[in-house]
Amino acid sequence: MDVILVTGGARGITNAVLQSLTESMKLCIALLGRQELIDENPATQGAMSEKDLKAAIIKDMMQRGDGPTPALVNKKVSTILKNRGIHENLKKLTDAGNEVRYFSVNIQDDAVINQIVQKVRAEWGPISGLIHGAGELVDKKISALT
Repeated sequence: MDVILVTGGARGITNAVLQSLTESMKLCIALLGRQELIDENPATQGAMSEKDLKAAIIKDMMQRGDGPTPALVNKKVSTILKNRGIHENLKKLTDAGNEVRYFSVNIQDDAVINQIVQKVRAEWGPISGLIHGAGELVDKKISALT
């Protein structure tokens, strides 16, 4: 299998490209993303809607004596939803027969990137492709983009 290095591919448009690409070939995929994957708190695992997730977070925080604020609750909701999406996308890629490793990293950190590249090469061999999709998405109509 070819080995590719992908930045920003665990969610969004880059993930859509990866899902499409892997329909016609199987790959070893090293995904580099800034989102740290965390184990979800058991208190929120059954909460599927955003409303239920917020309620579960508030209840859990209050039981632990933490003071829930709207900003903190919203941040936790966002983190959980992002993590769930990443896990779901990684599962789709592996279920399709690809080998996938996710690395939580700031792609501007040259030393860490070099370590990851060395690890990927040692584990899978030479890297034959690079897909760069990392960045903050600010949606606008194409006519409004500069």
